[in-house]
Amino acid sequence: NWALRSLLSAEIARFLPEGEGEADAERYARYAGLLRFLREEAHGALSIEELAAVAGMPQQRLSREFPRDFGVTLKQHLARSVAARAEALLRNPALKIREVARLLHFRDEYYFSRFFKRETGSSPSDYRRLAIRSGHYVS
Repeated sequence: NWALRSLLSAEIARFLPEGEGEADAERYARYAGLLRFLREEAHGALSIEELAAVAGMPQQRLSREFPRDFGVTLKQHLARSVAARAEALLRNPALKIREVARLLHFRDEYYFSRFFKRETGSSPSDYRRLAIRSGHYVS
């Protein structure tokens, strides 16, 4: 049980503002399910209401407390999580960009491309080219 708690604390600590310690990680344990969901399931069609349901908190409370605890709004963290999932999917050369957009619930590949460039500074095709050139792709 202590190993699981330690692993959970370390995972939560990755999302904490700089300078926060392991003792503070326990305070954020209430977000563990939400953070796991965002890492594994985040997509472009998620709403704050849905995230509040995952977190088991009223939407207003989550919207107020999340930025206080993490230094970014829930919407910003959601966008970062979707972009991170997109990066992982784009490293798979077998998936077309339109398939990545569909998997992440974007209405079309053009909207996905604009979102991705806004979040990462790179277009999906440029990101993929760089990932393949540098050997960071899934075969």
